[in-house]
Amino acid sequence: MNESDIYDEYERLWNSYDACCQSAESLRPMRPHDDEFVRMAIVGFSFHEKIERLRDSHLRFVRDYHDECDQLGDSTKARKFSLLALGALLGMHCQQVLTTVSIVSDTSSYRDL
Repeated sequence: MNESDIYDEYERLWNSYDACCQSAESLRPMRPHDDEFVRMAIVGFSFHEKIERLRDSHLRFVRDYHDECDQLGDSTKARKFSLLALGALLGMHCQQVLTTVSIVSDTSSYRDL
């Protein structure tokens, strides 16, 4: 997968953003504390991989990223989209479409991704 393919993926996610929001709203949380943002990442993941393959390490990574987004003061829409895209990237990584997760600067706590 090259950079152009990733941009195409982002565009596809953006064009299906409203439908993804609806899917996230109706998705039964995997954990009681999975909010609408974490559920958006789960929806993004499901574009490329079965939800059953989503591991705790993926969810931990998503929650850590979500906490960072909260501190940046991004709009709700921007945060939801970034988590949707992150979930899609994790799904692609799980499918081995992406061989590295270069968005992580310190991978020591995410070795099982």
